[in-house]
Amino acid sequence: MMFEKHNYLRLFCVLLFGLVSFNCLAATIKLKTLQLHEKEDAYLVDADFALDLNDEVMDALLHGIPVQIHTDVQVHMIRDWYPDKTIKSVNLNHLLVHQPLTQDYLTINLRTGERQSFDNINSALSNLSSLSDVTLIKKNILSEEQQYRGRIRMYLDLDSLPTPMRPQVYFSSKWDISSDWHEWVIQE
Repeated sequence: MMFEKHNYLRLFCVLLFGLVSFNCLAATIKLKTLQLHEKEDAYLVDADFALDLNDEVMDALLHGIPVQIHTDVQVHMIRDWYPDKTIKSVNLNHLLVHQPLTQDYLTINLRTGERQSFDNINSALSNLSSLSDVTLIKKNILSEEQQYRGRIRMYLDLDSLPTPMRPQVYFSSKWDISSDWHEWVIQE
């Protein structure tokens, strides 16, 4: 009898962890490629993310809830005895909206106001997840005696959702859609 309870408990735990893993993989952002290059007097970044939204986020989008996708790019001065110091931070914020009359998806760069329309969600997500020639930092700001590290991440901004939705989404793993921070050395 005790042996059966132990097996049921083990089976329950395996199923529970399987469901949690499945929900976490259902919507993801992963960095596919990252390239740092120099242009004239600055360092620039190209990045390509794999951005996937789950059914719950897609359902909200189709029901008129716009979602914001943010990309943070930072430069840190590496320090031995103190926490690293942020030298430059670039925030790229985009709004993704579904247009019910045309069934199109609209992306809006919230910094420049640039709008682009796409006839399917995959094209819109592909546009949002690809960054090209983002100016990271001017070379003259960096000191040759210091070491610097860049880092980047992309995430769905929960604070931009309508206020009545926030309590629900803050406690739901389905809405926790973000990449990890990815770091690289800029100057050693």
